[in-house]
Amino acid sequence: MQVLLSEELHRVKECPGDGCGWLFFDRSRNQSRRWCNGQDCGNRVRVRQHYQRHRISKKGEDNA
Repeated sequence: MQVLLSEELHRVKECPGDGCGWLFFDRSRNQSRRWCNGQDCGNRVRVRQHYQRHRISKKGEDNA
């Protein structure tokens, strides 16, 4: 409750992970934390992005 009334409310963020929606307190120096848990939500997004990049590059090779 103290966080909601403090001047650091801007540090409370919502995880953008698919179906997650957890709130977390960003204690990072430059306030750039993005995920509630980088090994869970963040990893799923990174794996999906890697798969999409790999899939796009494979399509380009098939058409050449």
